[in-house]
Amino acid sequence: MKIIFKLGFPRFSRVTIFNSEDYWLKKILFKNKKVVTIPSYPKLVIYISINFLIYFVKYFFFIRKFNLKSIRKNIYYSYIISIFDYAQTKKIITFIDNSMIFHTLSKLDKKREYFAIQNGIRGYSCVKTFLPKNYKIYLQNFFCFSEREKKLFSKFNHKIKNFIPVGSIKSSYYYEKFPDPKNKKFDICYISQLQERFFTNEYKDKYEKINFYQYKNTINLCTDYIAKYINNKSIKIAVCMRSSDSKFEYEFYKKKFKGLDVSIFKNDKEKFSSYKTVSLSKITIGHHTTMLPECYKYNKLLWYNPYNFKNFEVKEAKKCYLNSIKFIEFKNKINYLYNLDNKKYLKQSFQNSKNICYNEIDKPAHKLIIENLNNV
Repeated sequence: MKIIFKLGFPRFSRVTIFNSEDYWLKKILFKNKKVVTIPSYPKLVIYISINFLIYFVKYFFFIRKFNLKSIRKNIYYSYIISIFDYAQTKKIITFIDNSMIFHTLSKLDKKREYFAIQNGIRGYSCVKTFLPKNYKIYLQNFFCFSEREKKLFSKFNHKIKNFIPVGSIKSSYYYEKFPDPKNKKFDICYISQLQERFFTNEYKDKYEKINFYQYKNTINLCTDYIAKYINNKSIKIAVCMRSSDSKFEYEFYKKKFKGLDVSIFKNDKEKFSSYKTVSLSKITIGHHTTMLPECYKYNKLLWYNPYNFKNFEVKEAKKCYLNSIKFIEFKNKINYLYNLDNKKYLKQSFQNSKNICYNEIDKPAHKLIIENLNNV
C-alpha cells in the first residue's frame, strides 16, 4: 500500500471523484475545476486533522453498520466513508466502473449517490470469466455506452439499480469539438491492443493467460491478413498504438507491415491522437477495443474476431462484425465496407447506435452526465 500524508482536511464540493484515474473526468466533465479525488487502494491518503481523525474513530466504533470478513476491510471502508461523511459531499463518481472497491462502497454507503461511468468496452470476461466465483457487480447508477451493457449485465444477474445509456464521454467530447473531416488520409486504420507481455508470458493468473493467448493470436492473424490484403495495392495504412512509448509495439508493426505505406502513431491521449487518426481513415479494423464502439456511429468499422472468442464477441455490430478465420471472408468484408455508400453506412450505424454506443450529437454523453448529476 502506498500511503500519502496530507496536513489538514481539504474543502470538498458536492461531487467527489473516487480513483486516481481522473484525467478525463476533470478535463471533460468538470473542466479542470477544483474537485477532490480520493484514490483507491493500493493508494491511501491520510489526512492529518485532529477533528477528522476523531470523527473516523467515532464512525468506526459507533456509526458503522457493516461488518466485513476482515478487520483490514472494515478499517479501510470505514475510513473512506468517513472522509465522505466529514466532507459532507453528496455524490461520488468514478471512471473505473469495474472497480470492486467502488462496487463495495456503493453497497455499504447509504448516505450518498454513487455514479460509475463506463470507461471501456465490456464483454463476457467482464461479467463472468474474470470475476471471482459468485461475485455480483453492484452499482447504484451506471452511465453506460448503450442498451448492450444493460442486457449483458442483467443476463448474469448483476445488481445495477439504474442503467443510464449515454455513450462515451471521450468520443462525444471529441466529435463535438472536431467534426468528421471530409477528406480521408488513410485507407485502413488498425487499432492496436498489443502489449509486450503477450509474447513473454508474464501473466499474473490463469485469466490473464487466457486473455494474452486470445489477443496474441488475433493480432497476429489480423495483421497478417491486412498485409496480405494490401499486397501490391496502393493502400495507405495507419496504426494507432496502444502505448505512448513502447519500442516493442512500434517495431512489431514496422516488421509486420514492412515494405508497405504505413504510418504508426504513438498514443497521445491529450491530443486525442487515436480518434483523430480513425476520423482520417476510410475503414478502421480492431478487436476487443473501446475505440470501436466509441467510433461506430461516425466511421466504417470492421470488428474482427476470427477465432470466435466469446470474450471478444459483439454481434450487435451486425454487418461490421466478422468471426471467420477465412481470409476470403476477411477480404470480402473489407471490400464490402469500401464499396458501401458512406451515407448509407452512417444511416445504418445511427439506427443501431443504441445497441453499441449512443453518442447523440445534440445530447453528447458528457453533457447528459452533467445534466443527470445536477438533477440528483
